[in-house]
Amino acid sequence: MSKTKFKDFSPPLEISEHDIVFWIGDLNYRIDLPIDTVKSYIKKGAHKKLILEDQLYRQLQANSEIFRGFEEGFPNFDPTYKFDSGTDNYDSSEKNRVPAYCDRILWRGPGVKQLRYDSHPQLKISDHKPVSSLFDVGIRVLDDKRFKRVYEDIMKKLDRLENDHLPQIKIDNTELIFKDVKFVEPQVQVVTVANVGQVSCLTLSQQDYYASIVSMWF
Repeated sequence: MSKTKFKDFSPPLEISEHDIVFWIGDLNYRIDLPIDTVKSYIKKGAHKKLILEDQLYRQLQANSEIFRGFEEGFPNFDPTYKFDSGTDNYDSSEKNRVPAYCDRILWRGPGVKQLRYDSHPQLKISDHKPVSSLFDVGIRVLDDKRFKRVYEDIMKKLDRLENDHLPQIKIDNTELIFKDVKFVEPQVQVVTVANVGQVSCLTLSQQDYYASIVSMWF
């Protein structure tokens, strides 16, 4: 089960990652009773006594690693395997297999209610009798209008957050005029740069500053 991947999703999803799972098929579990006892219970319609000795039922009750978290309704019908094909007679071959509930329908997930769980003995084309189930399942539906409103609200908050974290500086003077510049006579002009934003704009160490000047001349 853990190796099954649905590659239409990115990244691929495992069965366990789905909200609701239905597991349907010939699970091949047996009843741990002698064949005569099983057939006697079948004649009496004692399905509960049969299912109490069913291997899958015991695993589900024990919460074992196999099908952990799955549920099954009570199969209030005769075992669905093994029949002589084309008849309603249980196996009459040399193997004389013990009748069993091989064909099962399990589910896992919230909001699932089983309404019916039936077998269909009138269908005789196989050595199995098929089973069916009717469920009432609560499905979550996307509210498109609400989704759009929430999406737009989140995008506005992200835009505002991004704008708040843009570097912002203020310079008190954008023009420096040096008059009567003469050789080896220093002149000083002061420019004040202020960080008026919420994040750091630029940091320079003395070493970085002098290194940049030296690299301009050498």
